[in-house]
Amino acid sequence: MKKYGVVNQLLANFIKDIRKCICSAPLPVLSMFIYIALRSSLIFSLEGLVDEQKDWHAAYLGWYDFLLIGSIAISFFINGFRIRIEYFIFILVIFVILLISFISSGFNLGTKPIIAGFVYFFRFAFAFSFTLWLVQRIGVNATENFVIALITILEISALFVLSLRIGTFNRMYSSGMSAASFSQIVSIVGLIALIRNYKIILLISIFFLLMSFSRTSILLFLFLFFISFFYIKNIKVWSKVKYFTIIIIIGLNIFFAMLFLDFSDFPFERLLNTEEYTSLNDRTDIWFYAKNLLLSGHIPLFGVGFNVTPSLLGNFSFQGFQNSSSYAVSFHSIIIEYAFGLGVLSVFIFYCLCRRIWQTFKNRCYPAFLIFILFLLSQSIDFTFYRPKEVVIWSIILGLAEGQWRLCNRKQFLTT
Repeated sequence: MKKYGVVNQLLANFIKDIRKCICSAPLPVLSMFIYIALRSSLIFSLEGLVDEQKDWHAAYLGWYDFLLIGSIAISFFINGFRIRIEYFIFILVIFVILLISFISSGFNLGTKPIIAGFVYFFRFAFAFSFTLWLVQRIGVNATENFVIALITILEISALFVLSLRIGTFNRMYSSGMSAASFSQIVSIVGLIALIRNYKIILLISIFFLLMSFSRTSILLFLFLFFISFFYIKNIKVWSKVKYFTIIIIIGLNIFFAMLFLDFSDFPFERLLNTEEYTSLNDRTDIWFYAKNLLLSGHIPLFGVGFNVTPSLLGNFSFQGFQNSSSYAVSFHSIIIEYAFGLGVLSVFIFYCLCRRIWQTFKNRCYPAFLIFILFLLSQSIDFTFYRPKEVVIWSIILGLAEGQWRLCNRKQFLTT
């Protein structure tokens, strides 16, 4: 009975925090719920998919963007939404870097990729800035619960997608996202739940993570789990061992259950394929191609233009799954994508991110540290930070991490 009382109290606090979010800024919060709940057919068009497989990452601009950005802009006036001057300067610098990259490219591809690049930028800038403000307005824990609620919608969506594609594609992923990006997002919730001791949320996150069959995200989650084992003092050792045991048990149950279901497209062959591990699922071929591009001198000092790196992959194909020739949509690394797209000025972005990772680690600011480092590591191996829903949800999560760091840094300043 005591256990049920604790669960009911956590649920009550969760609902209270969501109400607090809605009361603080109803229009942006509701628009974010709508954005995250979008079906794939409402985002992706045939024209957009063709564009994405040509020379740039398509914007998929739609009414949902005007709803989100417009609601945040309105909150600037009616909810007292403000952004600190240092973050305004940071966002302005990124805007200038993007502009310089397009000027450097000589606008060779026309106006469409430029529009797509700035749509990408405004999605990030508005969602990130609003989440920063929300942390300052209602606190870290309430904003974390808001993020958990958004990702819960993604998980429900993943169940519907799986029900439609089961037997043909059996990896779990949410509508409007890839299996890789979905696995990265649920990993974040799992790590937050581990730190906050939300047992049920942690178990649900582990289930979705394992069912995504993303080896990169699973290994990164385990890696960060062990970091938390040694460095996060507020998690009891027994709890950590218990959680790790549960991960193994759930994983084994899924493995053996699916083994006997004989699905036609179940990814066991890939999971056990040693060649895919040695080549990092063909990523080494793409990265070797990127190295040759860099050495050839075809990459301008200030980049080929933000968001247009697919134009460099037109002559590259690799032997993908099932021995068929596959087209590479990206370089599978945010480091290469931004280095080629933005040139030397991309160093500013990576410097800011690495600096935050070190600062949050040194000052034991959790889960901000885990969010920043998981974002950098996962995107460096499996770049997914370009489609609409992925950009918005990651911007919200990074805004949460930055907001927590600001509060943590201010507390340390006041105590010194």
